[in-house]
Amino acid sequence: MPVMKRTVLSLLLLCGLALLTACGNKAVFDESHAITGAWNRFEPENFTVDIQNAEELYDLFLCVSVDTARYRENSLPIHVNVISPVGERRMFPCSITLRDRTGAWKGEWRDGLLVVDKRVRECFSFNREGEHSITVGQGTHYYDINGIRSLRLRLSPTEIEYPE
Repeated sequence: MPVMKRTVLSLLLLCGLALLTACGNKAVFDESHAITGAWNRFEPENFTVDIQNAEELYDLFLCVSVDTARYRENSLPIHVNVISPVGERRMFPCSITLRDRTGAWKGEWRDGLLVVDKRVRECFSFNREGEHSITVGQGTHYYDINGIRSLRLRLSPTEIEYPE
């Protein structure tokens, strides 16, 4: 295995472990995918989520690791598709902001990569129990983008605070 590939995989594993310990045990789903090479517009990342409680509301988080020497945009547009076990489809667009208004990078720097973790949907209802397919694709106008090293999808039950 080439040294660069081993280094990137090691970085991703360390980032994943650090984020898992920081988040506690609330997540009902937490999975990372390494993206090697260019991320093609027509090749989304696929996640399979087994939902046991359809009555629960969930917050969806996306975390990206970005090589800012390769991807220099201010944000990363994303489209998320959720397909239920019976084939119902729901889609929503979102954007992960990588720079603030002054042009400064947001997120944390880890081993030369910018890591940005963002809640992209809150109070999401799956409507049905069972295995749901969630695809996450890049929504830029480019066919391929370079510099996105990993993508992490995390689902946590929504913490609702009711007024007294």
